[in-house]
Amino acid sequence: MGGFAFGGANGVTESSLHWFESVSGSIPRWSSCTTARLGAEQHQIVAKVEELMALVDQLEAQLAASEEVGTKLLDALVAELAPSN
Repeated sequence: MGGFAFGGANGVTESSLHWFESVSGSIPRWSSCTTARLGAEQHQIVAKVEELMALVDQLEAQLAASEEVGTKLLDALVAELAPSN
């Protein structure tokens, strides 16, 4: 059990090592092919998120411009309808 002191300051006990050994057999191992594919999928996800965030930025800018135009139109309408002295 290379380098571990049972019951020492690191908290590793013999029973915890046996438990890890018993469950580690059920943990799937990632092949290099799987991790390479996962990396490619992650890059695709990041690219899609960046694309969508750019679209959000465009929509926010359009919304702000529309609100500004709406405010100007409302001000013009109020000015037109308000009685002049």
